[in-house]
This record gives sequence, C-alpha cells and structure tokens, in this order.
Amino acid sequence: MGGVCNHEKVIKQVENKFFGSSENPGIVSIFWEVCKENYNQNDLTPTYDTEGILHINVPSREDLRFIEQVLKFGFIMGGFGKSWRRVSHKKFYHNYPKLAQGLHIGCHWECLNSSWANINTTKELNKFLDDLYELCKNRLGTKPPSAMSWREAWHPNRVTVYSKVVNTSQAVKLFHDDIFKTTPAIGGKNQGDTRPKFFSSVWHRMLPVSNNQYLEIVTIFHGDGQSPTVGERTPWKHQSQGNQLQAFIKSLKEKGLQLSWGKEPR
Repeated sequence: MGGVCNHEKVIKQVENKFFGSSENPGIVSIFWEVCKENYNQNDLTPTYDTEGILHINVPSREDLRFIEQVLKFGFIMGGFGKSWRRVSHKKFYHNYPKLAQGLHIGCHWECLNSSWANINTTKELNKFLDDLYELCKNRLGTKPPSAMSWREAWHPNRVTVYSKVVNTSQAVKLFHDDIFKTTPAIGGKNQGDTRPKFFSSVWHRMLPVSNNQYLEIVTIFHGDGQSPTVGERTPWKHQSQGNQLQAFIKSLKEKGLQLSWGKEPR
C-alpha cells in the first residue's frame, strides 16, 4: 500500500481495519493448521520443517480477494518467518562453508496445491505483479499513484525484480561476494562489521515451478529516500569500492536473470 499511496494515516487506517489495533480487532482472521512439524535444535541455528493448511476468514468477498492476493505475494516473492529474505542455503547452496558449522540461512516454502499460486514463467510473474499493483491502486491509490519514502514501498521507480527459470540457483553466490556482502543492501553490514546491523535491501526466492524447476526471483529495493539522479543510494555503498547497485544488477544479468517488474535504476 505504501507504493500507491503517500498518506501514512490512510494506510494505517486500512491496516487497522484488516489486522486490528490496540482499540479494535481486525476483520481478517488467519489460521495456520499444522499437519506435520519437525523441529531440529541440534545446530547452532535451530531449524524446523512444517506442513499445514492456511485458513483465511474475511467477511467481504472483495476483501477476501485482496488479502488472498497479498498473501500470495508474500509466498511468491519471499516466504514467511525468520530469514525469509534469503533462500534456504541448506537446499540451494550445498557448498556454503558455514553449513558444516550448523549455521543456516534462509527459508523455503512450497505450495502443495499448485493451483493456488500458479506461477511458472517470468511472464506470469510480471502479470501477477502488474495485477496486484493495479488492485492496490484501485483500492487505495492516489492519482497518480505516489509512494511513501519507505525503503520497501512497492512502486516501479523504487523496486526492480529480476527472474529466470533454473534448475539450480544462479544468484545465491552473489550474496556472498567479498564486496557485495559488505554493503548494507546485500549483507546488512559495512566493511569491518562482524555482525549485520541493517536489514538487507534484496529479497531472494527460489519459487518451485513445473518440471522440477524453480523460478529464481531477485527483488531489489533502491529507493532509499534519495533522488535516483543523485546516485548515492546509501545502502548500496561499499566503503572503498563505491556504489554497488549497478555492479550487482550487471552480475544478475550475466547469470541470465531478466527484468520482470519495475524500472531499472539509473
């Protein structure tokens, strides 16, 4: 909603209506029915596998459609839970050195009912994101749609999506590149930091598609409150190597990922 409306009070009212506030409960009820669950606490970062059924209850059919599309967006573009901005390294980066130490990164979600989130190609991803953006504009958008200054406001001038159908991840190693990983936008830290201090500006997803393949999706947020013409983009700055936004995009294209939504930043 922050990508189509720049009135924070209006957005907050819609948020409170759906999900509640300290004054009133929301109209949306979401339940996760656990069917199977396996919790592993032997590693330094405990992990779990879960399987279940997602139940959504909304009084209005129109509101139900909207919330369902929002939940689909969460599932398709990232996932849910801790470390959702990264793919499961245990599944997609088998040679990641820290796996041997029991340090796990990322998550992976699959929809057993494939018809619910039936996205198999970059073209279908583009249509889904276009349709959802139009739905948000029609419900809440200012005219013309104007984004909040929030880092992850979903507006084509502030976010760019790249994707490709793959058998194995083409991009996962880029997140551990010696330069990229020491920018706030990629690794969540500056050069010399021992631990991350920032939320990453990039989402990475391996969405299961047909024929035992994946649609690899990399979502890049580059609107950090600065004018795109200035070129600073603070989260993307490396202390000694400068702005890494264009270098990261160039690396994605070299891996074959294609522009799938949004405008390429300058």
